Amino acid sequence: MLAATRTSDERPVLSIMELKNLDTLFDKNRHLINCNNGQCNKSQIRRNDKDKNINPPQTKFRCRTCTKTFTAYEMQQILRKIEEGGTIDTPTTQDMNFMFSDANNQGDTMTQIMLELKNQRERLDQHDTMYTELQRLRQELEQANAQIGALEETNRKLRQQITNMEQNKQPEIDHEFPPLMGVTQTTKHTNSQANQWAHPLRNRLKKAPVSPETQQRRIAAAARAFQLPSETHGFQYIYVPSRARQPTGQIRSNLRRFGVDNSRVLDIQYPSRQTIGLLVHNDYVSTLTEKLKSININTINFDPLDPKNINDPKLKDVPTEQKQQLAKELHYKRAQRSIQFIRAPIKFAVARAFHTYGWITLDELKTVLATKKPHRDDPEAAATNYRLNENDDDNMSDIIIGNNEQGQKRKQDDSESISSSEY
Repeated sequence: MLAATRTSDERPVLSIMELKNLDTLFDKNRHLINCNNGQCNKSQIRRNDKDKNINPPQTKFRCRTCTKTFTAYEMQQILRKIEEGGTIDTPTTQDMNFMFSDANNQGDTMTQIMLELKNQRERLDQHDTMYTELQRLRQELEQANAQIGALEETNRKLRQQITNMEQNKQPEIDHEFPPLMGVTQTTKHTNSQANQWAHPLRNRLKKAPVSPETQQRRIAAAARAFQLPSETHGFQYIYVPSRARQPTGQIRSNLRRFGVDNSRVLDIQYPSRQTIGLLVHNDYVSTLTEKLKSININTINFDPLDPKNINDPKLKDVPTEQKQQLAKELHYKRAQRSIQFIRAPIKFAVARAFHTYGWITLDELKTVLATKKPHRDDPEAAATNYRLNENDDDNMSDIIIGNNEQGQKRKQDDSESISSSEY
């Protein structure tokens, strides 16, 4: 060990190596160091700071009880005495008190440790509860498996008994129709209840279930048969724009997607270029308009009797009066064709309405009404005495127009008779 030097005021100065050895000895024997102040009964020696005015800087030590300060050289002498005295292995009661003097300063640490122990205890309790529940569930599972095994065994025995009974069962003999003599029976005898031909209805395919919407429409249509005609009774065409001419079936498919009841749309026609006419009852006009507006389809103001709707280039130089007369003829012809493709009995109510509007003549109305079924009590009188203003056939929207054959004929007639209004 190097000898300590002295400062100008004769204070010993430890070298760097001595300071390192001092720190090691202090950490080793700090619990054995006693303050030499007679008034200090509980010494707590700690490092204080370094005296930077000396080179190398000297470590200072301080008693936390009496605030007495020790230089590095003084602490070196104290530690040497402790090493020479051999008191390290036998600490006194005062030294033991010093070792535990920081217990009060470690309260937070102890609180945290106790809290962690409490949490661990709660987890152990939860684990015990879960283990108990697991044992109970395991016992119940074993009992359930035992019951399932017993039921399967019982089921197997019952099936075996049924099989034995069927094998031992004697074939039934039909005494009314005994088998022919000399004919070998190659098929198994079955009674009439087991024969598939005894119950032909059972083997028929079941009809597809009716949707709630369709069922509701059927109920509403049936209910209208027991209601008086409304004050707004009548029929009218609602006109909507069309980009191109489409088949009637495709138009009805689109209307169905829009939520429109096709049974309320009695007729579909093309009165002019890029225009579609939908024949509906007056009571259904508002509903149809709202459904079309919900998908940004607005109705248009279209007058089928307007001569401007005659777009045939061949009739470009024809006077307006003749065009107006031609527009009327085309409109009346479309009305007659619509009546032909509307099913009875709604066609009779539509015919009366068209006669009221002046679209068909009285003779044409009588021709339509003559197709009614004659009355069973007096057929001739029923055929000759029709009431032109009766409203007993006003249950519109109960019948969907034309079948496929009528639709094909309607399409052919449209292309032949109103070609002049499509240019």
